[in-house]
Amino acid sequence: MLNRKDSSHANNVAKFQSAINVVMSFGSSYKPANFLSVPNLSNSEMEASSALNEVNKFHNEHKEAVNARRESFDYLKDLFPRIVKAMEAHLASEERIKDAQGLINRMNGSTKTVTVDSAEPGKGKEKKRVHTSSNTSYINKAVTLENLILILSKEPNYLPSEPALSILELKSFHAKIVALNRAVEKTNTDWQVMLNERDKILYEGKNNLSDLLRNVKNYVKSAYGKASEQYRLIKGITIRSYRHA
Repeated sequence: MLNRKDSSHANNVAKFQSAINVVMSFGSSYKPANFLSVPNLSNSEMEASSALNEVNKFHNEHKEAVNARRESFDYLKDLFPRIVKAMEAHLASEERIKDAQGLINRMNGSTKTVTVDSAEPGKGKEKKRVHTSSNTSYINKAVTLENLILILSKEPNYLPSEPALSILELKSFHAKIVALNRAVEKTNTDWQVMLNERDKILYEGKNNLSDLLRNVKNYVKSAYGKASEQYRLIKGITIRSYRHA
């Protein structure tokens, strides 16, 4: 489904096609410079339509990559605490359990109570709750899993019978989410490049649709006159620029 701006670009291409239909109705009396000829205008319209289709294709690929990544990374919410519990169940060293839990806490952020000097003179010590900020970006989650795997690899007692918690399976899952991150980055780059290309064709590049339509109007106005029926038919066709941010 097209959003408002996507449909606006499509409407602009449709308006350009309407302008082509108008000048075609003039028959052999329409004799502009070659770049405003009906064949050249039609080629420009086809190029613009193709660009719109490519934008939609790359956008859909990006959305699919984002959704696939979200589904896989949601699994980490359950996986991280399971890893720590498995370490405890297999009598891993307390130091490594602490290190593993520390990695997860730093990623999620945490709240703890500490004893500090009172801000009021004479009151001695007081307890204060301290909040640490989280860093739950997709990249940081992948890095956290990678570091957990390094800790587990050094723990001889970590030998879970559950396949999903095995070091081999965790490494495989880590490779998967790293690939998903890269897929999101690549599809977003492809989409952004195609957005720029579409804007050049419709609004910015040499002989873009907006400029072509303006030149067609100027030619019709000069060839047939401002008060002519030909100019009346085409003067109301406009293309509004909708460049992407």
